Amino acid sequence: MFMFLKRCATRRKGAAVSYKEASEDEATDSEDLLEFEYDESQAATTAAAAEEEEKCETIERILAQRAGKRGCTGNQTTIYAIEENGFDPHAGFDEKQSSDAETETQFLIKWKGWSYIHNTWESEATLRDMKAKGMKKLDNFIKKEQEQACWRRYAGPEDIDYFECQLELQHELLKSYNNVDRIIAKGSKPDDGTEEYSV
Repeated sequence: MFMFLKRCATRRKGAAVSYKEASEDEATDSEDLLEFEYDESQAATTAAAAEEEEKCETIERILAQRAGKRGCTGNQTTIYAIEENGFDPHAGFDEKQSSDAETETQFLIKWKGWSYIHNTWESEATLRDMKAKGMKKLDNFIKKEQEQACWRRYAGPEDIDYFECQLELQHELLKSYNNVDRIIAKGSKPDDGTEEYSV
C-alpha cells in the first residue's frame, strides 16, 4: 500500500506594502515647491535658441572620405550643382602632386532630412564652422577608418581583397540611391510653366 504525503505550502508573511498615493487634500509645504521666475527676456532667448538649432544641419551618415582640394566643399559638390555647372570642382585634382597646403581631408556627408542627391563633401573645419549637429558621428567615422588602416597592415591579401570587394559593392549601392526609381506625380509651376516631377 502506498502512502501519499500531502505537502502543505507555507508562505511567510512580510510587511504589508501600501500602494496608496498621497491625496491632494494634504497640505504642501513651501519646501516642496520650487521657485521659478520666468520673464519675457528668457522666453525670447529660448525661442531664439530653438530657432537657431532648427537652422543648423544634422549629419545623418558619413559615406566616404577623400583627400580633396582645399575649399572644394559645400553646395558646389552636390550632384545637381556639378551637372548644372558642367564641371566638378574636384576634377583633375591629384593629391600626390599637390602640397599639403592645397590638400585637406573631406567627408561625403548624408544630411538628415535631405535625399542622397543633396550629399556634399565637407571638411572637418567647414562642419565646425556651420555648427553642424552630429559631430560625434564624424569622430566615430575617423576612428573606424584608423582602425581599418591598422587592420590592413596586418591582414592577409585575401582578407583585404574581400574587404575591398565589399567596399566597392557598398559604393555602387550608394550611387544607385541617386537614380530615379519612379515618378510619383507631375505638375507645372504657375509662375513660369516649367514642369516639376515628384520622384
